[in-house]
Amino acid sequence: MVTGTTILKDQFGNETPFVISDGTEIGYGTCSKDGTTLRLRSNSQFVGRSIVVKPVGQEGEKIRLSISATDTVSTGIDEVGPADCRSQVVKTAGLDVSNVAATIADGATVEVPLGDPHYQLRLKLKGDTQ
Repeated sequence: MVTGTTILKDQFGNETPFVISDGTEIGYGTCSKDGTTLRLRSNSQFVGRSIVVKPVGQEGEKIRLSISATDTVSTGIDEVGPADCRSQVVKTAGLDVSNVAATIADGATVEVPLGDPHYQLRLKLKGDTQ
């Protein structure tokens, strides 16, 4: 179980996402061809647990949120592409959802479905007057 508290909007109106993250970045490389020119690029992919809750708007006493959640493990790195321009692909298993919409009213609690019954996300919005 993980819990946390954050201020979604400060007294100046600045919106701040709530972020909890515990994991690692796995490096991998990609190759692309443009005619005879090869372009190699270094990339990384997060593997582990994270949750990001971003405020995206407000309608009176309600806040609209965008939620992304990850609980993944690496299952290896594959190589793809032609022999003269190989790229790597990080394979993962587990929960990886992005941009799940939720709306919550001041003082309310909402359960956000993440598409997997093993996970439960419960959010509570408490205004500064409560």
